[in-house]
Amino acid sequence: MNGFMNHNRLTVPLPVERGDPIVVVFPGEVLDRLSTTCFRGRDSPLAGNFCRFDTADELLADPEFAGQLAEQIRRIVRDADDGNRRGISARLTIYFDKAVGWASTALKTEFDLETETDEYCPNEYTVVRRVKRSLADEHPAPATFDITLSVWLTESAKGWRCTVHSIYPGPDIGPLSPPKHMRGGPPLDITKTEHMVMFDWNHPGKPISTR
Repeated sequence: MNGFMNHNRLTVPLPVERGDPIVVVFPGEVLDRLSTTCFRGRDSPLAGNFCRFDTADELLADPEFAGQLAEQIRRIVRDADDGNRRGISARLTIYFDKAVGWASTALKTEFDLETETDEYCPNEYTVVRRVKRSLADEHPAPATFDITLSVWLTESAKGWRCTVHSIYPGPDIGPLSPPKHMRGGPPLDITKTEHMVMFDWNHPGKPISTR
């Protein structure tokens, strides 16, 4: 699988044995953001970081990841009606049999929310409980076997284009911002809606063997 950079954008064709061709695109601004979150070097055991992939093109070169991603995209576009084929928003989860990194979230039931977490606002529309970094020894960021993506699928004469808006190690916790028609009211409480707490990006992770 050969990817190429064009105007700071990474474009990689997926190996597809049947059906329409699929090209995955990471816009430049997304690559810049991910370099500060999930692609910080596999030797950095930190919440939200990968332990098996250093870059987006390295991740896309992984046969297990690329194969599952292609299959999920095929399933989505196969089931889409004609009115949606010009643009489909989708959230995907890829499952591995080995740990891929450290999740940036954990189930809220594992914590005393009053004493072990603080209120945190990822943006102006959302609030969540965040684990205190001082508790890293007792509550390190957990290892995860999942990778979540938020993508936009568009069809062209050459096949399908999958533009990646977000990607991270860990289970899908849904959007961090409510739909536009719900903004202006109380902040969306991720801990209540998804039953999750978050970790600081620099919260140390649980030791993982990558052998």
